[in-house]
Amino acid sequence: MVRQLMRNVPELGRGSLTVHRLRFPSLKMNVPMGVAVSSLSTVTLDPPLISFNVKEPSKTLDAIRAAEGRFRIHFPAGNRGGAAMVDLFTRGNHPDAYNMRIKKLRLLVPGFSSAIKYLETPSKAPQISSDSVRAAMECTLTQEFSVADHVIVVAKVDSMENRAPGSRTILYVDGSYIRPDGTLITIPNDQAADIQSTCGEEERRNYLEQTKSVIKAKPRLLESGKEAIRDLEAMLPMSPGTWGINLEQLIDQCRREAGMPSNLSASLQESSVLSDFYGRLTPSDRSKIVERAKNLVATNSDYLGQNFRIFLQHLSKVSGSSVYAAASPELFGPSKIDIAGEVSKEETRVIISRVIRHMQVDNPTTFRKRVHNDSHETLRLLGIHPCITGFDAEFFFGKLQHIYTTSHSIRENASRVEEMLKPWFDATIGWEDFETRVKSFVQKEPMRAMSWSTRDKLAAMGLSWEAVLDVPSSSDKQPLNGGHVLNTLVAKELKALHGKGPEELSQAIALYLKQEYNFDVDPEAPAIVPLTISRVKSATQKDSGVVRNSKRTGRFQKMLEKKAAAKESNRKGKEEQAKGRRVRMRYNWNGPQRIDWKASTCTTLYTKRFHVCLRAICII
Repeated sequence: MVRQLMRNVPELGRGSLTVHRLRFPSLKMNVPMGVAVSSLSTVTLDPPLISFNVKEPSKTLDAIRAAEGRFRIHFPAGNRGGAAMVDLFTRGNHPDAYNMRIKKLRLLVPGFSSAIKYLETPSKAPQISSDSVRAAMECTLTQEFSVADHVIVVAKVDSMENRAPGSRTILYVDGSYIRPDGTLITIPNDQAADIQSTCGEEERRNYLEQTKSVIKAKPRLLESGKEAIRDLEAMLPMSPGTWGINLEQLIDQCRREAGMPSNLSASLQESSVLSDFYGRLTPSDRSKIVERAKNLVATNSDYLGQNFRIFLQHLSKVSGSSVYAAASPELFGPSKIDIAGEVSKEETRVIISRVIRHMQVDNPTTFRKRVHNDSHETLRLLGIHPCITGFDAEFFFGKLQHIYTTSHSIRENASRVEEMLKPWFDATIGWEDFETRVKSFVQKEPMRAMSWSTRDKLAAMGLSWEAVLDVPSSSDKQPLNGGHVLNTLVAKELKALHGKGPEELSQAIALYLKQEYNFDVDPEAPAIVPLTISRVKSATQKDSGVVRNSKRTGRFQKMLEKKAAAKESNRKGKEEQAKGRRVRMRYNWNGPQRIDWKASTCTTLYTKRFHVCLRAICII
């Protein structure tokens, strides 16, 4: 068995050695040690002995000695997965390196979980569970020979697993990983760039400069051809195509700057490295492209012979989302999807808020699992259609994955995500600004103002879930995620909007105010006629700008009716519990009293009677 395995391990091959744990004071726990070795070879076959060299001082060698000489050797496959695995064991043995291994490898650490107890081996060394591991050996140290600053380690092979007999392992030559057939293996360079949360003009120009520095640092990337482009893409944390960067043009530009001849035609040399259109195209982008194409063809019909592969690549990416949705139409119907089509700024913020909450960044186990889930399925679970435009969801998910793989600790994950969200959501807001945002939100999204959750409403207005209301006359800041302040102002703006839009919208507002607050917005009006989908569609055709997404009105009405029934069933019990526990303020919804928000009365809103006062004056 040893002979058969070692025949497929090249002389310049590498193996990953893992050993029982040593304690890191900074982590306050025992963690597994490991190292990549390229000097592994057989000494004898009977008994089976192997040897390798380790430079001292070595934490791995210290761990071997502490584990009574027992350790485990993994043989990586000759592919990108094997190269990535070995690369993780070339970064030393320190907390950051350990955290990176835990994130990117499936390490089965004995004693860490009872679920893997049956997998323990005599060495009790951590095991790498991966298809990129071709074989593994359980060994025991027998001899050590000191030579200068190195130690030659000789060990006996106690047992062996050969998962892929005849499969050759990876090579390491001249600082690069090589397949057995001699082709180069590239691995992503996580330090190439720190991706921003949004792909703006400034961000993509920074990414362009960072990509150029990677090209100039590796002269072999200046070679022309698709192979150089593939190698470069593999080194970057995100494909430059996502940023509208043409790699072929960029590599050729770097060639010319280095004094090398261009490999592109004269017409292509004049083309820009940065595309005007990239990511998910909005309807306006498509219109501009069509208009530009018409002008080009009118100027010179030879443009019809140009290569449009960049657009074709983009279309294939978008069609992937389309096929995903078309394959299961019942999962993407109006009853399951809340946000679809061209998204507004308010909807974009809600999408970001829902995704971040779903990821549970503060929970390492959940975050690790969900950050690598399929983005289409995640969006579906959150009520978002995967074919939305106006917001590049794949880019945002890529940013989260980048944060996860490059953060040194769980706490850093949360802090970096929080920093990323600062441009999107405010944590503190003044009264006038808050009132303005509520009014704008209700006017733009009246149906969402009645159906979205408090979290979604705050996100739509650019406020974080922990946002507080700051008033100069009060030292206490009122949290907006509790109490009645948000819903009260929303109700006030809905009342002001009543009667100014289509009939169906006014009916929906009247029904909402009646069931939520028992308030008749128009007591003399006839009874509200139940809404139907056909009536909603008719209203949408009349004024789609005012009643955006009005096709959801029927579902909204059913939701309110169900909610009202539940309230009625518990009303008596709640009234009994409320007696004697809090002071109630009696108020008349239709009374003539008016209160100036800017008057001194406003200071009473931040006393213990805050929610009662505000609820009393919300609709006047």
